[in-house]
Amino acid sequence: MTAVEICVDDVGGTAAARRGGADRVELCAALSEGGTTPSLGMVLSAAEEAGRLGLQVLVRPRAGDFVCSLAELAVMRADIAATRAALGDDPRLGFTLGALTPSGDLDHEALAGLVAACGPCPVTFHKAFDTALAAGGEPGSLLDRLVGLGVSAVLTSGGDGPAVDHLETLAGLVRASGDRIAVVVAGGVRPGNVARVLSGTGAREVHLRAPGTLATSSAVVGTQYDAGSRTVTSAQVVADVVTAVRDHEARR
Repeated sequence: MTAVEICVDDVGGTAAARRGGADRVELCAALSEGGTTPSLGMVLSAAEEAGRLGLQVLVRPRAGDFVCSLAELAVMRADIAATRAALGDDPRLGFTLGALTPSGDLDHEALAGLVAACGPCPVTFHKAFDTALAAGGEPGSLLDRLVGLGVSAVLTSGGDGPAVDHLETLAGLVRASGDRIAVVVAGGVRPGNVARVLSGTGAREVHLRAPGTLATSSAVVGTQYDAGSRTVTSAQVVADVVTAVRDHEARR
């Protein structure tokens, strides 16, 4: 069956993803900036809400590029260690991370240290992969190197922009991945196009945000910090995606 991963940055978002029928969540902060490392409190809250769901914790110390300084790598390893210490041997736990050189290539030394810090927890290489592709990286070679580093999945749109614009590239990645590494298709995946993404790529895992809007509870709105509503994870959007995926599977 196709796995559906929902990225969440809101307290209660993991519970909403579970109600909607997701298989896994990626825990983040600041999705408006592409996602950064969530707080430990957020991770612990999500662990209580998750039930059977897998818990991928994003490890990204800041927005912007994926070139990490030594100080940033130290913070990333410390965040991984703190999360593992807090959740113990929780089999649901995994990490999503990435690091590139200034030229856009995989930063092998940095990645080796990060993967080692994750111990037995599965590691997903995030959409820094698309930056590596844009820098001229050969897709099959990039996958081979990630496998060699012990990475178990790669999160990708197949290029810059939405996944539906790169179905051929994604299909090639899925073929090249074999059973060695999972290709998790991300980028503009929605209930209305997920069947096209799956049929066009052969992928068995998809990743998306499932946004809904919640009105503010404050009587004082229209200020710098409160526009009157905020984005939360919608159980209905999750359910719509899961239904579209299961309908696609039934037609295969």
